Amino acid sequence: NYEFYVNGDYLTSSPFIGFSGDRLGFMVNNFMKIEIDDLLVAQYPTYTKVHQARNVFFDDFRDNSHNWMLRDDEQVKLEVVDGSYQIQVRVDDISWRSWYDMDYQQSEDFIITAEMRQLEGGDDLPYGLIWGIFEDGGYHLFQLTDTGYYSFSRLQQNKWQDIISWHESPNINQNNQMNRVEIRKVGDYYTFYINEVLVDFTEYEWFPGTEVGFLVNGTSRAALEMLSVQQLEEDYEYREIKSERNPFSKLFTTPESRGNDVYLEFVSPEASLELEGESTLKRKLMIGYMIATPAARNADLVIIRATDNSGKSRLFKAASLDIQKVMKEQISEDEFISRLIIE
Repeated sequence: NYEFYVNGDYLTSSPFIGFSGDRLGFMVNNFMKIEIDDLLVAQYPTYTKVHQARNVFFDDFRDNSHNWMLRDDEQVKLEVVDGSYQIQVRVDDISWRSWYDMDYQQSEDFIITAEMRQLEGGDDLPYGLIWGIFEDGGYHLFQLTDTGYYSFSRLQQNKWQDIISWHESPNINQNNQMNRVEIRKVGDYYTFYINEVLVDFTEYEWFPGTEVGFLVNGTSRAALEMLSVQQLEEDYEYREIKSERNPFSKLFTTPESRGNDVYLEFVSPEASLELEGESTLKRKLMIGYMIATPAARNADLVIIRATDNSGKSRLFKAASLDIQKVMKEQISEDEFISRLIIE
């Protein structure tokens, strides 16, 4: 998740979706001036290391030591066999579910992980995980089909609510192959993973029950081959990779159009601009371009004036198209610097 803080106070969070590129910058709107006094970039470990996962429940169904419900009649057959918990529904138009009380803290962060597959029945008959049993018998349900679709819904007070309607996913293994499903509750959101790929997310709502189980729709047979519940406990191992504290007091002005050019100005506290190397000049030009966007996209030239504490000023000029090319790695940095005009 992204978490947003202002002056040290937590505001909100949202799920993280992957992106390409490793640049960051600032944005200003029209008729505005901003000053950035401090910029810190730090790297935390990956998701599984940021949160210490404490095992609450695990079953690989080598036996029935957890005493899952067993049954064999005209409606359903429930059995632990071949390293799996299998549910075979023998009646059309009904579903059958079986659950176990995991006794975890549902208001805290957790991960539910299952490995399951369909064994018999129509490809469009869903099977999946249930959790958060309500007092009226309702529950949450994340289910798959062997045709490659998934959905997330909730049954409460005998009414179904489709929270995530049926979506097709290429990450679902078909033809009776095993699918690994992870339901992660972190902060205010659920994120859903199928075979270790993020497929969807939605907001979390508190629920009373701590049961987790398996559901199969008839007439079909499906197997739950592994089920685990982990409680996530925050353990941030801070590791700083880059810190730029007051590298220059970037006092930017709003981008100003001058004909077909975009003009930008900022102040640098370095002792002398004459001592700056080419890499520093290029970095400042890139920062200026990011500030000037989107005005710079339609400009011929991006012109940046930098002034140091001694009052010396220099102009950096570059074709807007050249800046875009080097940012997209379409031309080399050396070639870009060779085209840079410094006055």
